Amino acid sequence: MHIAALNSKGQVTIPAELRRSLGLKPEQQVVFSWTEQSIVMKPVKHDVSAAFGLLKAARGVSLEDMERAVEAQARALHDQC
Repeated sequence: MHIAALNSKGQVTIPAELRRSLGLKPEQQVVFSWTEQSIVMKPVKHDVSAAFGLLKAARGVSLEDMERAVEAQARALHDQC
């Protein structure tokens, strides 16, 4: 069992052994949940959907441009066979 003290700002330092066992790194997010008598902390698991919308294209591409690019790539792959 590990014991830590709550400071005046409501912060607790997670003991090093627990951080290592969970693979927690500095600045990593954790999520808290609770029951009547306990608090559960888990590392936030990010998946690729969390990155949706983070990147913006420098310029838009038309559907026709995309179709031409797909056709050109398909032809190039076919020619390699």
